[in-house]
Order: sequence, then structure tokens, then C-alpha cells
Amino acid sequence: MKEALRRALACLAKAAAVPPEVLGIGSSLLHVSDTPSLFYPDLGRIAQAVKPRFIVHTGDLADEIKLRSPSPDVKLYASRVQSLFSVLQATSADRIFLVMGNHDDFSVVKALCASYSARFLAFERCLRMELEGLRIAAAHRPEDLWKCVSEDPADFGLYGHDTSVLPPDADGRQDLNGNVKIRVLDLKRRAVHSFDYPRAVHDARQKKRKIGL
Repeated sequence: MKEALRRALACLAKAAAVPPEVLGIGSSLLHVSDTPSLFYPDLGRIAQAVKPRFIVHTGDLADEIKLRSPSPDVKLYASRVQSLFSVLQATSADRIFLVMGNHDDFSVVKALCASYSARFLAFERCLRMELEGLRIAAAHRPEDLWKCVSEDPADFGLYGHDTSVLPPDADGRQDLNGNVKIRVLDLKRRAVHSFDYPRAVHDARQKKRKIGL
């Protein structure tokens, strides 16, 4: 019954409106964060439209599930994250970076990465990379991002976890909260495009917080 309700909510959720300016970008990065599983079908449609070269997820892959150690929800979590992997596997992205959130299980995600393909890369706390000459740092919590870039500066910082918004430019760096908006980064032009999640995504997140998750 709960699974049927979850699918019904996903069907009722309005699809995210993808702005035309993010279509046809030669080299782009798609950034999302804190995704309840009802968003996975929309994420697949967005990725098919944008055709990003890279996808970065900054954690809480199945946002409606809070894992504890030990947790009876690990099997459910693994099943939901496997659904996310299936959606991401169907995209044309060259590489898919997954940074663990405070409600993720690194061992589960690492095992899924190994069972899918080398396109999937999991990071426990902080990700550093250079794409098209841009230095990019990513972490789930903003405080982890700050620590990461204090040790090694970056052009862009990606994070999630909450809806607090960092200053748009800090020491020449632009920080992007993937919890607030879906982000598409044009790597060649260094331009950022942002658009809204479907309302149902924010509703699912708020419901999780109300029940103490």
C-alpha cells in the first residue's frame, strides 16, 4: 500500500520545467541533492533533456529514508538507491559523482557502483575535481564544503543538506545549493542555470522533517 501511494504521488507530481537555455549545452554538469525517490522519474527526464556530460549528487540519495546504525531500513534504502542508479545509468553522462549525505550508507553505494559501471563514483565526504579547467568541490553539508575549499580553493562549490544559501561569491568561488534548486553548470562559459524542483519534492522533504527525520 505504501509503495502504491509513493508511485501515485510521483505520478501526480508536476514535472520540473526545464528552461530552454540549458538545452544543447556542449559540456554541462547537472547538480541535484537531497532527492526523495518520487523525484527519480523527473530526474531521468531532466537528464535526457539536458544531456549533461557530468552529474553530481550531493547526498541523501533517498531523502525520505533516515538511516541509523544499525538500521532496519537498510534494505529499503538499498532498493530505492538501486532505482536511482537505474535512472542515472540510462543517461548519457560520462561520469556520475555521488557524495554521501548524513542519511546515506557508503557501503551500500560503493557496492552498487561496483555492480553498475565505472561511470559511477562515490565519495564519503568531499569531492574535488577539475572539469574543463574549472576547479569544483562538492560536499553534502555546507560546513564540510567550507573546510574542503579552505584547504584547496575552487571555482565552484556544490552542496545540499539544508536550504541555507551561501553568498553567491566567496573569494571568487560560487557556491550552489542543490537542495534549493536544480543546477546546470555550463562548463565552457562558466554560466550557472537554476530551475525549480517539482513542488512534490519540497513537500516530501518537509514531511520528512515534520516527523523528525
